[in-house]
Amino acid sequence: MSVQIRKTAAAVAVVATCTASTATAADESLYTEDQVRALVAEMLADADNRTSLLQSSGTAGHDGKFYLASNDGAFRLNIWGYTQFRYYANWRDDGDDSDEFEGGFQNARVRLVFSGKLYDELSFMIKPAAGASGDWGLLDAWVKYDFDDSPWALQWGQFKLPIWREWIQPEQKLQAIERSLVTSVFSSMYNQGVQLKYGEDQFRWNLVYSDGMRSANTDFTNDIEADYAFTTNIEYLGAGTWDMFSDFTSLGNTEAGWMIDASFHHQGETEDYQGAGVKVDTATLAAATFSYEGTDWNAAAGGVFRHLELADASDVDEYAFLAQAGVFLNDNWELYGRYDVIFPDSDADNDDPFNTITAGANYYMHGHAAKLSFDVVYFVDDPNDSDVVGLSEDTNVGFLDTEDDGQFVVRAQFQLVF
Repeated sequence: MSVQIRKTAAAVAVVATCTASTATAADESLYTEDQVRALVAEMLADADNRTSLLQSSGTAGHDGKFYLASNDGAFRLNIWGYTQFRYYANWRDDGDDSDEFEGGFQNARVRLVFSGKLYDELSFMIKPAAGASGDWGLLDAWVKYDFDDSPWALQWGQFKLPIWREWIQPEQKLQAIERSLVTSVFSSMYNQGVQLKYGEDQFRWNLVYSDGMRSANTDFTNDIEADYAFTTNIEYLGAGTWDMFSDFTSLGNTEAGWMIDASFHHQGETEDYQGAGVKVDTATLAAATFSYEGTDWNAAAGGVFRHLELADASDVDEYAFLAQAGVFLNDNWELYGRYDVIFPDSDADNDDPFNTITAGANYYMHGHAAKLSFDVVYFVDDPNDSDVVGLSEDTNVGFLDTEDDGQFVVRAQFQLVF
């Protein structure tokens, strides 16, 4: 930049000098040759100063994310985001002995992400988010401190509780268009708390003290918050790399790998458990998933169990299973399938299991950054025959209230990560 300014200044000097030398005594508005030389010297000094300021202030660019950074690398701000635009077509029984159709578009997710680091030990993330309604809220808002030359770190703020692998998986790196109903019913969503983290080449461990399940963006007096809550999660990498398992597909894999993760959560008295209008004395969850990824195919299977001690002294035991797999036909096209089932408590009035089958395809235009997806979901059973806490309409999944079994939904999505 300094070289270009110097060339421009030199050109100005040549033109100005010629102008000054040919000026008449009567034209006093023109600069003299000495005045032009002084002006050029001032311009060159200003150019050097501006270049020095640019070099000392930092850098900017794109290396997978847009960023601003200091020259010494001590400070960095990443600015990125993603959007998921969908079409749904749903067929179900509306309870009037006739088929009901619902179809239309949905701006399912819009996310802006500001992440980065301050010095080497502090990192952060703030993620404003909007859903189908267009209303903005806050998902992630945390700071993490990495202890020097140590596998230990401490994180605090608002983040995902590490329960159930399908929920922990980033939503822009899912295999299917949307997570399963199992996640809709059992997942922890976001919470506020403090998390101790440990990570090695093959082993990761997390321990969290928090406000409990789904306590994001709540005051400490809110009924959805638990008196106390502890969560622990372990991950073991048997083969491959951790980066391979940052998504649920074998996209870009050059080797095979497998991993196991397991989670345990326990929380105390909660006036409004998960916002479902249920008061519990305690809630306990356990979950585990096995994942395998090859170079062109992948598979995962897992289960989750929940025990609720209700305020009326009764107990509820519910559990669910999920299995999914995918195969790449070539570098761009992937086919996938998923089966999940939720089991109510055996003593419930309506204790029939609820089954869901999903099949679809992904077209990776530019990896996860630009992806077109299509799938069909079949909700096999009548949800009124399954008394499960939290099993209800979820428009992100495409599951709507119904009076009968056999609900179909066709989904299409374009995802852009920038």
